[in-house]
Amino acid sequence: MENDKDVIRKKVEILLNSEYLTAPTRHVLVERLEKTGAPKFFDPETFQLLNTICDRLLDQDTDDRMVNIALFIDERLSEKRSNGWRYDRQPPDPIAYVLGLKAIDKEAKQRFGKEFYLLNKEQQIQILTDVQKGDIKSDGWEKVDPKLFFEDLLAESTEIFFSHPKAQLSIDYVGMADAEGWSRIKLNQFEKLERL
Repeated sequence: MENDKDVIRKKVEILLNSEYLTAPTRHVLVERLEKTGAPKFFDPETFQLLNTICDRLLDQDTDDRMVNIALFIDERLSEKRSNGWRYDRQPPDPIAYVLGLKAIDKEAKQRFGKEFYLLNKEQQIQILTDVQKGDIKSDGWEKVDPKLFFEDLLAESTEIFFSHPKAQLSIDYVGMADAEGWSRIKLNQFEKLERL
């Protein structure tokens, strides 16, 4: 019996080798699938912290994650790219990420005496929930608003996760198939590519 990951892997392979994708779209999807490497912006400890936080936010298994969200964030920050806006109360993204991540780790150490990545899942979720609410205990948040930091991190993590072909195909989304167009648009009708 096939497990979910095998099914998703097969769907990705079928889609990438199909006539349903244009060359530019296929290129972008392959690039996302093949994203690997070491961090360029974050030091290894901060990168591990970011990985753990992103895994909690999208409920991924750290040892067997579907998408390494932290790699995409690290790449964006190392290439000095942004989405073109930020809250005026927040510092620029590179500074906000470093300060916000350090503050989360400081919060973990103050509450539980351990680094965030060493906490159990429930403790990690408790800290992230409190950061989301702005209900923080440590003093590491002077230059970064915890609620806004959480909001930005969650939004970017979600965008990265659901723009990845594995995540899209895990929810049977094939809207990236852009080569032939979509002609069956009535209720309960499906294009053949929607039945991969």
